[in-house]
Amino acid sequence: MQKIRINYSEYTLPENAGFSDKFLLPIAEHFELPGYKEEKEFVLEVEFPDLFLKKGEKFVAQKSLTGRNEDTQFIILNWNYKFLDEENSEIELSVKRDKPPVIESLFASLSPGWQDGLAFGTILLTVFIIFISSVSIIFYPEPLWLWEFIGKYIRGFVGWSLFGFMLLLLIWSQVKFEKSKIAQTFFGTLLGILIFLVPAIWLIVSIRPAEFVGVENGDILYLNYLQSRFSSGFMFFVGVVPWLTIFLKYFGWDLVVSLLSKIAEGRKKEAT
Repeated sequence: MQKIRINYSEYTLPENAGFSDKFLLPIAEHFELPGYKEEKEFVLEVEFPDLFLKKGEKFVAQKSLTGRNEDTQFIILNWNYKFLDEENSEIELSVKRDKPPVIESLFASLSPGWQDGLAFGTILLTVFIIFISSVSIIFYPEPLWLWEFIGKYIRGFVGWSLFGFMLLLLIWSQVKFEKSKIAQTFFGTLLGILIFLVPAIWLIVSIRPAEFVGVENGDILYLNYLQSRFSSGFMFFVGVVPWLTIFLKYFGWDLVVSLLSKIAEGRKKEAT
């Protein structure tokens, strides 16, 4: 029999958990953030260990091994073969729980009828939004009530959206480069500044001109002003993004990390 030591991460609530903890726990688990993470392990003795030496393979651990309320399915991430002494050895596995999609977890407690109804209602709502959006764009500036509403709130909506997007990028970068201290520091500092700088730039360049304040159809005129002001910038954005996407696709963020590492090594050599 071969001994297999299995390491995995479990996300659990603290004893004095509040409402915010219950809200943040599934987010931390989905994005594999360090908060609420607890490292755990259990040991198996199997007759055919080769079945566990394939990355991406799945296996089920009984609840008596994990301490959970039900049997748990795991995915193998990595494995190492260790010699404890001349006669004994063990295999060490790094695994993670095979979790269902987030949307499935959210609606798992609902009956099949309710799930079908929600799916059908979501489809109808999506088709309706696409139809209204298409008609509104084609017949712009009609309907006036819709475009006046958009013109009234677009500045604040875009500003908060940019803030939220940069915040998500910051969280993603810290998780993506958790094994590279210099990359975490670089992106943490850069995105920490951009979180406030990018929305601030938008709020400055999108200030409503005084001649559009308090006049009839002022919100429509403001939208026309934004459209003319940002049309050239939008075309530049459309032209640059595909090339940037291709660059990151084939070279990846690893190139950025390696460049930062070389810069750090160069500075250490200069210091010594």
